Amino acid sequence: MSTKSRFTNSMLTGVLASAALTMYEDTKRHAVFAAAAAKQPGGQHMTASAVLAAGFAGTALAVAVVVFILLTLRAGRRSRKARRAMAGRQPAPARGRYGGGW
Repeated sequence: MSTKSRFTNSMLTGVLASAALTMYEDTKRHAVFAAAAAKQPGGQHMTASAVLAAGFAGTALAVAVVVFILLTLRAGRRSRKARRAMAGRQPAPARGRYGGGW
């Protein structure tokens, strides 16, 4: 698995997990978010949508980083196993162009 595909898979996983969590929080705990957003320290007022958007971005990034690290570790482990398996093998003997020994 290439680095580009690992990155793409990790970002997609992060976005999907974050979307599911944000939708859950928006439907089940919207009143809690609205109350918490109204009581921000320092007198700053934030809307519940802003809190959800920030949570979405943070969750997507955190999940993507964790998944990318796990995929990279798995790819490294697989390549080490493949190198060890190939190290014990003898190369095939050289043969003629058409497989015959002229």
